[in-house]
Amino acid sequence: QFPNDGCNASSNAYGVCYTATECTSLGGSSSGSCASGFGVCCTFSGGCGASTSLNNTYFKSNEGDTSPCSFSVCKASTDICQIRLGFETFDIAQPSTNKPGDDSPNGRTQCQKAQFSANSAGPSPPVICGTNTGYHMLLEARSDCNRLSFTWTSSTTRVWNIHIMQISCSAVWKPPEGCLQHFTGATGYIYSYNYAGGVHLANQQYSNCIRAERGYCSIGYTAVTSTDFQVSLIT
Repeated sequence: QFPNDGCNASSNAYGVCYTATECTSLGGSSSGSCASGFGVCCTFSGGCGASTSLNNTYFKSNEGDTSPCSFSVCKASTDICQIRLGFETFDIAQPSTNKPGDDSPNGRTQCQKAQFSANSAGPSPPVICGTNTGYHMLLEARSDCNRLSFTWTSSTTRVWNIHIMQISCSAVWKPPEGCLQHFTGATGYIYSYNYAGGVHLANQQYSNCIRAERGYCSIGYTAVTSTDFQVSLIT
């Protein structure tokens, strides 16, 4: 017997360590070895309409997907408190850039052609769209499963590959409750969603959390360039 810990698969993905027989019975794919060669690194993936209760599962898009597309994430055990979504690839339609006049109600910066949403046992995550590859999102695990949903109204770019990690309530590294993003390390970058797409998204109200590192008692922020942080006023 060996623990079913997370592992790094030879396919450059994350998996879970199981025996070869267990991996097959769970519908996974063997990709490398683990547990000193006694186990295999088993990877899992699913698409629209599927569900998972296994750690380190990937929610992937396919060419034949139709809107709406949803994927359910259920707790792997009662000891799961959080779900971390790692956007390894996330590229859907950009928000509206229509400018009918700042004094007039309009859909500018809203996700009108495509949307990604998720539910949570904590604060409601914002709807996002655009380019979010490399970013992440934290959800508080629900007792009735968390639902990830994509919807779209046009045939524009639409591709995603989301790594789904389940975080134990007892994990010493578990992020604080209510954090939509959690950053670690003495240095790094904080991006708003769709920063890579160049347009800030509407209705983005959430908490970013930064872990206090050992030996540090303060933190400083600076914009990467003079245009990386801006606040405008509608007059």
